[in-house]
Amino acid sequence: MTTIVSAFLANLNSYRSIDKYIEYGKKLIHSEQNKIIFIEEDAYTTYIKNEITNNSNTVFIFINRLDLYFYEYYNKLDKFDVTTDNPTKDTLEYMFVQCNKTEWMRDAIIKNPFNSDQFIWIDFGIYHIINNDDEFYKCLNNLNTKSYENIRIAKGYFDLSNTNIFKNIIWFFLGGIFGGNKDTLLQFADIMKHKCIDIMENNQTIFWEVNIWYLIYKEFPDLFLGYNADHNLSILENY
Repeated sequence: MTTIVSAFLANLNSYRSIDKYIEYGKKLIHSEQNKIIFIEEDAYTTYIKNEITNNSNTVFIFINRLDLYFYEYYNKLDKFDVTTDNPTKDTLEYMFVQCNKTEWMRDAIIKNPFNSDQFIWIDFGIYHIINNDDEFYKCLNNLNTKSYENIRIAKGYFDLSNTNIFKNIIWFFLGGIFGGNKDTLLQFADIMKHKCIDIMENNQTIFWEVNIWYLIYKEFPDLFLGYNADHNLSILENY
C-alpha cells in the first residue's frame, strides 16, 4: 500500500499564477491513488472544495506557512543570495517550501490514514512537465506496484566541478519525486531538518533542497537508491 504526499502554499513567488498552480495540482488530486495533500484552507475553499466529488482516497490537511520551522530563522538569513536565471521563482520563501518536503512527508507518515508502508512525495505542480493525461495517470497507477527500502529518488545530469553549493543549483538529484519505506523516510526527514538548521544557524542562508540532499548523500550514500531521469515523463516512469 502506497500513499502519495504533496503540498501547496500560495504566493511564495511571482513566477506562476495561483490559477496555473492549481490547474496542474488538480490533475494530481483527481488521480485514483491514496494521497495526502497539505494546503492552506483558503486555497482549498476557493479552488478545490467545490470540485471534490469523491474524497475517499484524498486527505486534505490544512497548513499555515508560518508553522514551517524555517520561519523561526527568517530574520537571520541575511546572507541568502542564490545565483539564478529565475529570481521571480527562487525566492527565500520558495526555498523554505522546497526544503520542507521531508517535513510534510514526516507528518503524513505519522498520520498514515491509509495504513501505508510506502510513501512517495510528488510535487503539486509536477503535471506541468508531463502535459499528457493518459501517460500521467498510467505512471501514477504504476507507482502502487513499486516498493523500496531506501530513498528512491530521481538523479539528473550534473557537473559538480567549480560549483558553489550555497549559490548554484545542483541537479545531482531532481526534486519532484522521492519515496520509499516509511522508516527510512523518517530518518531522511531527521537528517534533513538537522542539516537545514545547521546551514541557517551557521551560514545565515538556505537554498535548494536538492543541494542539501546532495550534501546528505555525501554523508549517507547508502540511504539512497537513485535512478536516471530528467524533468519529463521519465521522472515518474522510471521510479
